[in-house]
Amino acid sequence: ASWIDELPSAQVPPQSGMTLSAHSSAFAKSIPMLTLPVFAGNSSEWPHWIGLFRALIHQQPSLSDAERMAHLQSAVSGKVQLVIAGMLYDGNLYQQALKTLQNRFGQSADIIRVHLEGIFAAESPLEDDATSLETFQSTVHCAVTILQSHGYEADLISTENPRRAVAKLPPYLRREWAEFTLKLKPKEPTLLDLDTWLQEQVSVALLCQAAAAPRTQ
Repeated sequence: ASWIDELPSAQVPPQSGMTLSAHSSAFAKSIPMLTLPVFAGNSSEWPHWIGLFRALIHQQPSLSDAERMAHLQSAVSGKVQLVIAGMLYDGNLYQQALKTLQNRFGQSADIIRVHLEGIFAAESPLEDDATSLETFQSTVHCAVTILQSHGYEADLISTENPRRAVAKLPPYLRREWAEFTLKLKPKEPTLLDLDTWLQEQVSVALLCQAAAAPRTQ
């Protein structure tokens, strides 16, 4: 369960009856030096965005829920804002708004699907090109990290996912991957193995690139 699931099901209205507009003068207590990115509904961006929102806004003890709601409103756009449009007028609905957003955009299955599709749709690394290989490895590593954080063990150990990812590699790297998997026998290669192996290949490629660079006088 996420921290949003642990929020109370309903917020008790403050005895003072203060509304969102009544708190506008207290915005000096906000965090002016940091800017929260705008979330537009891409599930792959949810973990990063909600983590920042929690740190920058939700966990700030100086902010009331009315102020948090105001920050939330300014940090979402498009369909995301439409989903909670009926709640934005009342700070007492702040926690309900967070839960609504998580139910719509923060479902683990959707996040995992988007990240796996990101691997399979990624640009194939170019032959002997450290930069494109590093970009591809970063995509794989991000997906692996998300799978681990959400406890999707089946997708991590699936043999189909690394097979589809390796199909994106240049021929010479596919051959080296095949040699690597032979050494793993009888264990079947996983996305975790591929991630570790790709990190090593990137390190080798960067060293080769540096060695081939012309020396400056």
